[in-house]
Amino acid sequence: MTTSLVSLYTQTQPTVPIVSGAEAHGHLKVTLIYKNREETILDEKNVITLQGKLRLLETLYVGGSNPTIRTLRVGSGGTIDPDGKFPKPVGSNLTGLFNQIQSVPVAYSIDATYPSVTYVADVDPTLCNGYLISEAGLFFADDMMFNIKTFPGIPKTVDFSIHFEWTIRIS
Repeated sequence: MTTSLVSLYTQTQPTVPIVSGAEAHGHLKVTLIYKNREETILDEKNVITLQGKLRLLETLYVGGSNPTIRTLRVGSGGTIDPDGKFPKPVGSNLTGLFNQIQSVPVAYSIDATYPSVTYVADVDPTLCNGYLISEAGLFFADDMMFNIKTFPGIPKTVDFSIHFEWTIRIS
């Protein structure tokens, strides 16, 4: 019976860092889309979780795993204040959002010239209304979180959708 690297690692030494010559980097752009205009409110790097990095390595060394990212999840627990002005700091040891409220499917495109994949997802005008959206993450098909980003809260209303464009590159 083969034990996955993720399971083995988290059971034995959950604080040992991974050292590698190749690094995975994430960048998130968040745009509010209204009927007659768009407003980019975030364009920053994110944290790729330790479990996400291990999943990538597992596909190289163990094989047979399918590291498919299927959903983007948003939540309302990404700030330290009730007004949503100050994002919580995040570390790579997180395994889920602070307060998940919605999951949406992702589409992706690959850029082979600049080794990267870009995931896109939209929280449409009918979803998450009345919530202060302040965190997002990409999740594998088996519910393991790949990355996370906290940001100042977006008071979601029916007046707009939220477009997420998340680029992961290897350098």
